[in-house]
Order: sequence, then structure tokens, then C-alpha cells
Amino acid sequence: MIPNVIHFCFGLAPRPQFGFLEYLALRSALEINQPERIYFHYQHESRGRWWEMAKRMVVLNRVEPPTQIFGRPLWHYAHQCDVLRLLMLQRHGGIYLDIDTLCVRPFTALLRNACVMGRQPGRGLCNAVILSEAEGMFVNAWLESYRNFRSVGRDAYWDEHSVLVPAQLIGQPELRESITICDERAFFFPHWNNMEAFFESGDEAPFARSYCIHYWETLTRQRWLGRIEPASAAMGQSNFARLVRRILGSGPQSHDLKTSC
Repeated sequence: MIPNVIHFCFGLAPRPQFGFLEYLALRSALEINQPERIYFHYQHESRGRWWEMAKRMVVLNRVEPPTQIFGRPLWHYAHQCDVLRLLMLQRHGGIYLDIDTLCVRPFTALLRNACVMGRQPGRGLCNAVILSEAEGMFVNAWLESYRNFRSVGRDAYWDEHSVLVPAQLIGQPELRESITICDERAFFFPHWNNMEAFFESGDEAPFARSYCIHYWETLTRQRWLGRIEPASAAMGQSNFARLVRRILGSGPQSHDLKTSC
């Protein structure tokens, strides 16, 4: 019911920085899932060698991000992206992934559902990973809920419609059967405050049920992400290093990548 099509939204803000980690996100989606296509929805195109290699893998779709919904302004790029991903899923169906997400195993077993989301520990249902059929009942209801969107800054309402509202919607009996809820191990393990399990540990057991790893870029950049170098990323026995080797070790572009690293 859910097509094996993947969506990324990136570059809504001017001068987007597309580097090695962003390349890994696209490459892992391709190598692990073998999708029919990867849509890359953007407003401002990136530059640089990683982007030049990445764009070979995707279908480019330049968009004008929504600046309002139901008359309510979307001031921040993050909120524009929240709405854009739902509109793309409503139109095409498929799998939406944040650009700070690495695929671990195929989503194949989940595609027979109408919609799939995962729990964010202690918060709600996180919109960093969404699987949905086109014109899905849950996504349609989620977009409709934006009639009550509160256009505010980084306060208690910052993630209201991206995390809290979908968790509230599953309380409606007519919607509960339209979505499958995975626990945090499927998409959002480890949590941002326990990322050493991915970047430092080599214990694979906790990831046995993981489909992807979301590494919470804004919260983990200083400790881990900002120190990752392409030339050494695949070295060592951490879960991250082993996954990088798996991603880069196959596919027609592996030689090009190894050369540029």
C-alpha cells in the first residue's frame, strides 16, 4: 500500500550546506532500500563534490516552500518543511526521511500498511520518519489539523504539530486503524542523549529491530557529528563505522566515493 519511493526535503534556507553526512543519508536510502526513486525536494540547490555525487541518485524537484497554511503563517524553515513533507506524501505516497537519518535495513515489511510512524521517547510521534500511502487518511487528517497551527518561535509549541499532534490524532477512533505505530527501537534509537551507543559502541544487539538511525543533528553535532571526517568515518568497529562500510562498499558509485575520500 505504501510505494517504495523515498522523499527528502532540504535546502529551503539559502546557501544549504550539503556534506558527507548528508550524502550518507541519500546513499544509505538507495543501497539499503533499493527504491523505485528518491525525490529530493529543494528550493536552493547545494554545491560541492558531495552534492555532485548525490544528485546522480535522486529525482530533483524544485519547490516553493509553503509560507502559510489555512491562512496561518509558517515563519520558520522547519515549519515549512513540516508541511512540505506531508504535502509530498499526500501527493505521491512513500517514505519521508530527515536528512540526518541513516537506513539500516529495508522498510519492506512495513510497506503493506497505510501509514507508519515511530514513537519519540517521552514526547510523541516524531515526523523525522513517515511512511504513508498517497492520499492517506492519517496524513490528510494531520494536514487538516494545521487549521489550529500556532505560529510561534522556539517555545512549548515548537514541535506541537510535528510531534505532539500526530500522537493526539491516534486517539481518534476513526484514525487509529489508519496508522501503525512502531516503538522507538524502529526509527529513533538511540535517543539524542545516548548516541554513544551508535558512535562509540560496537554492540549491535540494541539495533536488532532498527530500520534506520536518526542522529538528531542539532543536538549531537558538537560531540560527534562535527568531528566526523570522510577519510576516517569507516574506520573502527563502532556501529556507525560498520554501517558506513556497508553503505559505501557496494553500488556503482562506490569507486568514485572511495577516490574522492
